[in-house]
Amino acid sequence: MVIDVGRPAVSLAEPLLGAGEAAALLSVRVSWVYEAVRADRLPCVRIGRHIRFLRSDLERWVAEQCG
Repeated sequence: MVIDVGRPAVSLAEPLLGAGEAAALLSVRVSWVYEAVRADRLPCVRIGRHIRFLRSDLERWVAEQCG
């Protein structure tokens, strides 16, 4: 087993959000979420062809945008 010490551990106790849920949380359109992911501006988790989001990542991203 190889452990990557450069990445923090992620618990799956935190549910993964879909693009619609992330859009609702950020009060933006779903199309904006997909565009931000393509432009590498919004943190996401890629699972195959699926894009998912961790609420904590989105909260951290919003905090960074504010200051």
